[in-house]
Amino acid sequence: MAFVAGEQVEFTGVESAFTRATYSGTVIRMGDGVVDVAHDHAIGADGYPSVESVAIERVRPFPEQFQMPIYTGDAVEVWMSGAWWLGKCVGEDDNAWVVFFDFKPPAVSCCKHAKPIVRKHQDSIIGPNVSHWRYCDSIWPSFSVGIRIEVLGLEPFYGSAFVSGKIRRFRPDGVDVQYDTIRELNGRKFMSFVPHGRLRPCPLSWVGDYRPGDVLDAWDGYAWWPGLCVKMEQDRYVIRFHNRFASGTEVPVRKPNLRRSQLWSIMDGWSCWMYSRVR
Repeated sequence: MAFVAGEQVEFTGVESAFTRATYSGTVIRMGDGVVDVAHDHAIGADGYPSVESVAIERVRPFPEQFQMPIYTGDAVEVWMSGAWWLGKCVGEDDNAWVVFFDFKPPAVSCCKHAKPIVRKHQDSIIGPNVSHWRYCDSIWPSFSVGIRIEVLGLEPFYGSAFVSGKIRRFRPDGVDVQYDTIRELNGRKFMSFVPHGRLRPCPLSWVGDYRPGDVLDAWDGYAWWPGLCVKMEQDRYVIRFHNRFASGTEVPVRKPNLRRSQLWSIMDGWSCWMYSRVR
């Protein structure tokens, strides 16, 4: 995967415990298998940001920020001494998380850390054209009657879109869902049976801006449609859709009607959120 000069990245340390630390910086240049990075939080003897040549396998894109709940048992990262240190959340105490670090001596391996400086650990999955971040929860999402969920592929008009609704009844091979925005001719909210494989929890909230190359969902008043941001026009983002109307249709959309496109899957009993950016 190629990084470009000026891009914000994260990279891990090299020695012993420092392999569990993640630092941030700005790419200066790409070399043969290495990336020269200017540290965000380390200053050299000359008063300028320290520059380090980092093996490319230790570099990953800078993660975008989701509002993500933390649970006991989660892998987390704690901000200490200019880096994010990997540990495990083992409990909660007032407005702090109790975090276990396996590289510390037993007597001080568990420490309390204020919640604002703790974030959920994320794994990067890097391909030649698309990079992903995977956020793993330690618990299975709790589906119950009355909970709001999203449904993929409500036919015949919403085959590739996500439609939100509430679970009203459980059946052996699925659930009955009452939709938030779709109504019958008599004005009542439409309800239908949905197999388990087309359900997912409502996506995580995201904070930040979008840019061309981002994979986004656009709201049309009824459902969320996935598409690719191709450019910006004044205060709108032009989204190219592949499965809505004619393939390749481009529509300008305002920011309040956009969200980061996320995929949800079950991996070994863990629920995972991912986002994608075409690079």
